[in-house]
Amino acid sequence: MTVVAQVDEDLEQPVLPSRTPEPTTRTVTFSDGALRGAERESVVADAVRRIQAGDLEKVVLARDLLAQVGTDFDVRGPLRRLARGYPMCWTFHVDGWFGATRRCLCAASAAWSSRGC
Repeated sequence: MTVVAQVDEDLEQPVLPSRTPEPTTRTVTFSDGALRGAERESVVADAVRRIQAGDLEKVVLARDLLAQVGTDFDVRGPLRRLARGYPMCWTFHVDGWFGATRRCLCAASAAWSSRGC
């Protein structure tokens, strides 16, 4: 904090709150999402065959990973690490889902619209 003023010893100096430590979560277990390792490899191999055959021009690969967390989970720490670790990505937290993606996320409904680009 910057204060530009004449110092008066009788004035009470402001007290800044101490920075609270980043919350930690110790109860996280990870598992495969929709496709397990061999299934994923098969889907990728099929996409490569279809590109070589001229049926596809481009494939965007994605992988889901499920994380089961305890009730002590605080999303702020992982979100900070994602934002710092992937500065060129969009970091998001929506309806219990969070992550970082290079893709611009857009959504719309009759009641509202949101565009992150």
